[in-house]
Amino acid sequence: MRIVSEQQPRPRVHFTPRQGWINDPNGLIYLTGQYHLFAQHYPHDTSWGAMHWLHATSDDLIHWHEQPIALYPNERGMKFSGSSVLDRGNRSGLSTDGRDPLILVYTNHGQQEEQAIAWSTDGLAFTEWEKNPIIPNPGLHDFRDPKVFQMPGSGHWHLVLTAGQQLFFYQSADLLHWHQTGTFVPDGQPSGSEGKNWVLECPDCFAVPAPDGRVVWVLLLSHMVLDEPRKTEILYWLGEFDGLTFRPFPSSSGPFLFDPGPDHYAPVTFAGLPEPLTLGWGSNWAYKDTLPCQTYCGQMTLARRLALIKTKNGLRLTQEPVLPTGLLPAKPDVMPGQLDVTIEFYGSFSCRLFNASGESFVISLDDNQYWQIDRSHGASQPFWPSGLPDWYEVIRSPRLADGPSQMRLVYDQTSIEIFADQGLLACHLLVMPGKAFDQLEMAGAARVQH
Repeated sequence: MRIVSEQQPRPRVHFTPRQGWINDPNGLIYLTGQYHLFAQHYPHDTSWGAMHWLHATSDDLIHWHEQPIALYPNERGMKFSGSSVLDRGNRSGLSTDGRDPLILVYTNHGQQEEQAIAWSTDGLAFTEWEKNPIIPNPGLHDFRDPKVFQMPGSGHWHLVLTAGQQLFFYQSADLLHWHQTGTFVPDGQPSGSEGKNWVLECPDCFAVPAPDGRVVWVLLLSHMVLDEPRKTEILYWLGEFDGLTFRPFPSSSGPFLFDPGPDHYAPVTFAGLPEPLTLGWGSNWAYKDTLPCQTYCGQMTLARRLALIKTKNGLRLTQEPVLPTGLLPAKPDVMPGQLDVTIEFYGSFSCRLFNASGESFVISLDDNQYWQIDRSHGASQPFWPSGLPDWYEVIRSPRLADGPSQMRLVYDQTSIEIFADQGLLACHLLVMPGKAFDQLEMAGAARVQH
C-alpha cells in the first residue's frame, strides 16, 4: 500500500503511463515506422498488482500514445515479462488473413510459471494461443521473462529465459515448438547477494559490432536481491553465441555493470532494428511504496543506443540517449525542472544542481578518477525509506576513460540521466525535490558547452 500520495510533475521526455502502475518494459519492437512499447502494468492502482501488458506506440521514442491494453490476467495467471517478434512468412501458421502476425512471448504467472504466446495481425488486439504453454515449467519456482531473438543465418528463432540463478536457451523453427539447447550459469554471485536470496530476471542476448569488425555477442540481464534491503543491478557479459548457448570470452568478458544508478532495471533491446537500442524501467523495488504517486507510478528511462569501444580495460558498451538537443532547455532557470546540458571537462570537477530551498544534486569527478553522484540532499523529504544502504544516496564508479571529455546531463522533472565519456558512464536516478532545481553551479576544470 502506498504511503506518500503527492504527485510530482509529469516528466516531459520519459514515458509514464496515463494512470496506474508500470515496471519492466516488455515486447519492445520497431514495426513499419513505429516503436512499440509493452510494459508490466496495473491500471487500477499506483501500487503493483495483477500484471497486465500496457501497450504504447511512438514515432520518435519521446512522444508516446497509449493503445488498448494488450494482455489481461486470467485463469492462466498474471502476464509477466516477455518479448515480441514479427513472424515474417507466418511460420507459426497462426495468421489466417494473409498478414504476418505480431507474436507476444510472455510468462503466465499462475500456480507455476510457464511460457506462452499471444498473436495479432493488426498489432492491437491479441489472442492467446489455445495450446499454451509453449514451454512448460520443468519444476522451478522462478522460470520467466522469455526474450526471443534471431541469429543471422541460423534459420531458427532463439529464446533465453531466467531459471532462478541460471539462464536456459531454446530454439524453434515456428515459435510454437521449442527445445532446450543450452544453459548459462554466471560465475560467482553478483555483488551484494552473498548469503541472501537472489534471482536473475529479464535477460537479453544480442550482437554488437566491435571496433575491429568482429561481431561480439552481449548477454544482458538484471539481478535482484530478494531479502531486505532489496538491491538491483544490471549486468552484462561479452562473448559468443553459437546458436545453442552463450559462451563468455576466456578473459575480459564480465560481468560488467550496465548502469551504476539505483533506478534502472530490466532493460531489453528493441526487435526489428539493425543496431541495439534499449529501454529500461526507471525506478527501484526498494521504494515502490514510498514514491510520491497519485495518478500514476513508474517511468521508463530514455532509450539508449548501444555500441562497443575499446577502453584501457578492454571492450565495453557505450550508451547514447535518444534525445535530440533542443527539446529541453539548456539553462535550468528557463523552464524549472527541465534541463539538457553538455559539460566539457579536462580534469577533476563538480557540477551542482540546486534550488533556493537548499535541495541539491551533485555529480563530480575526483583526482583519483572516480565519478561520484550524490542525491543525498535531493529532497527535503526523501522518498527512499530510512535505513537503506548508502548506495541509494551516493554512487561511486571508476572512470573508464582518460583525458578531456564531455558529460551530458538530462534533468526531466523526476529523474536525472548522465552520459559521460562517450557513454561509458550512463546513469539514471530519480530525484524529487520539493521545488524544481533551477540553478546550476560549476567548479573545477569544466565548463558548460555553448
